[in-house]
Amino acid sequence: SPADALASLTAWTAKAFCLDDRIGSLQKGKDADLVVFSGNPFEPQSRVLVVVCNGEVVVDQREKQ
Repeated sequence: SPADALASLTAWTAKAFCLDDRIGSLQKGKDADLVVFSGNPFEPQSRVLVVVCNGEVVVDQREKQ
């Protein structure tokens, strides 16, 4: 499923490398870089709207939509 595909790229991978206490899910106190899509990230028509790295917005395409 799409949810399992996303988890395999995030939470499950972090757990496999014993890093799930720091990364892999969006929770208070964890490190995270974040990508916001216009729709389902696995659909070709979805576009990147916002990218946040180290707490700073580095890409903001919201005005262009």
